[in-house]
Amino acid sequence: MRDLIAALAVSSGLALLSACAATPVDAPAFGTDPIGRAAQALVAGAQAEDANHADALRVAAGVLEGLGAHPADGEADLASTWASRAEALGAEPVPPRGRTAGPAYRDGLLSSGGSAAFTDIFHSGRAAIVSLAPRGDGAFVLRVRDEAGTEICRQVAESGPAECRWTPVWTAPVRIEVANLSGAPARYFLLTN
Repeated sequence: MRDLIAALAVSSGLALLSACAATPVDAPAFGTDPIGRAAQALVAGAQAEDANHADALRVAAGVLEGLGAHPADGEADLASTWASRAEALGAEPVPPRGRTAGPAYRDGLLSSGGSAAFTDIFHSGRAAIVSLAPRGDGAFVLRVRDEAGTEICRQVAESGPAECRWTPVWTAPVRIEVANLSGAPARYFLLTN
């Protein structure tokens, strides 16, 4: 029952986020699983931040909180940042609640032709998902490699998100690589489940 209530709250938040799109907040289409919903909230929140749209910032923060999405180690907590910014812009504050295990995200910037790599561990027998969502213009290559360097997945994100999904045979670290194919610096969100 608790999961059903949480799912309804997150769905309502995404619907409200779409309703706030009367302003320039227009996120690309993502999947309906938690990673897709988190990606949609991150992109819409970034656009709301650029537009100083208090209500859309508040909703994006609430969706991330509701999903239990949290920043990867060393990354900024965008839900907290956006909730504070929304309040400063006049929106009602998001009620505080504890975080639960869930998707992690990174907010990255790569120079033209630049790349970044991260290590993450996924559980055996469970679906592993790595999603890359460009912020604005930009083209990226997303690669996932196993411990031996063998490519598990390669996707290109040019006009929308790219996603790698697989089920690991054993619990082990993987290397996640992001490369900027654009002729200019470009920002992205990287999400893992």
